[in-house]
Amino acid sequence: MRVETTTTMDIPFLLKGIIIGFSIAAPVGPIGVLCIRRTLADGRLTGLISGLGAATADLFYGCIAAFGLTFISQFLIDQEWHFHILKWLENGMDHLFIFLNMNQSNHNLNQNQLVRTHKLYLIQDHNQLLKQV
Repeated sequence: MRVETTTTMDIPFLLKGIIIGFSIAAPVGPIGVLCIRRTLADGRLTGLISGLGAATADLFYGCIAAFGLTFISQFLIDQEWHFHILKWLENGMDHLFIFLNMNQSNHNLNQNQLVRTHKLYLIQDHNQLLKQV
């Protein structure tokens, strides 16, 4: 037995769904409450002007955020070589820390073995740096 389905939609039902969806999705914060209060107290035009003022303020803050992020990212890109120097200094401190720890923890090894082990760490880290560049 075959059941036929129709693909038509009831237009008033769709419009009700859209209105309910927008009313649920609208964030009601302090500015929204202010706009609603002004609309109810002083009329539609006053509410509309309050809403446009709030939207303009949000636009202004959004522009500040967007251009501020652009400025910060451009500054970081321009100063990239400073970060490379800091990375190299950090790697040098890491090597010093490893060497000092190996020197303290391995009393049984002689000095030549310690130097060879540290050189191996340096060579491995140098190869990793070259792969990154």
